[in-house]
Amino acid sequence: MLIIFYNIAIFFYGLGIRIYSLFNQKAVKWITGRKNLFETLKKEKFNNTIWFHCASVGEFEQGLPLLNILRTQYQGATFLVTFFSPSGYEFAVKRYANFLIYYLPIDTKKNAIQFIETIRPQAVFFIKYEFWFHYLTQLRNRNIPSYLVSGIFRKEQIFFTRYGSMHRQMLRCFAYIFVQNNESEQLLNGIDIKNVSVLGDTRFDRVAEIQQAVFEDEIITDFTAQQNLFIAGSVWKSDEDTLKKIIQLLPQDWKILIAPHEINTYSTTWLNEDVEYY
Repeated sequence: MLIIFYNIAIFFYGLGIRIYSLFNQKAVKWITGRKNLFETLKKEKFNNTIWFHCASVGEFEQGLPLLNILRTQYQGATFLVTFFSPSGYEFAVKRYANFLIYYLPIDTKKNAIQFIETIRPQAVFFIKYEFWFHYLTQLRNRNIPSYLVSGIFRKEQIFFTRYGSMHRQMLRCFAYIFVQNNESEQLLNGIDIKNVSVLGDTRFDRVAEIQQAVFEDEIITDFTAQQNLFIAGSVWKSDEDTLKKIIQLLPQDWKILIAPHEINTYSTTWLNEDVEYY
């Protein structure tokens, strides 16, 4: 019975995106990016495919250290990266031409079967979030190992409720689950999921990796004028109170750079008039 409601929800989600695309450019990209997707995929050459799926930019950056390690170990394999959101897709496709990068088709049984049969994955890695019932069950049915990497769980999530049986079934599709903290491991153990290890947060590995790379940006250089710079990235409205407190503690000669998660719709009314943002 739950799967019926799930399929209905997926249908209306897709319908809602189409309606929303009449007013929102990001929704337009979500739709057009999936147009003729299977026809395009069939033209690719897949060989021992290792598939990474990420919701958006943050999850991609989180999975990148593992992806790079696997690329050195399996140099003859095809590495496919899929995204759910346009922001993640557009970020990766501009910077990582050495990967195959596509949108993930919406989670219907038909799409899941066709997608998996087209790319023929040997292993699949879902980064942090993204639990899609049909994809996970089809992978399990084909004995294709899938792994959740950098997962993090909280007791209020649906997995741990009395009506979360279908979501618990999704978790049991994973060959192994790597979580960020002990609390997540204990929560999963509490619903009899034992194939879990605490791996930590791979974002720290990525941040350390980025820190070693040379980065130059003319706009930022001109803006800072050799002064100290405080950067807040992927900012949401819910972050504003915390940022206010931090900004108040900074010395007056510091520059502040705010990078909103959605820059086109972000309001800066909470900032004082001396603060600039990009």
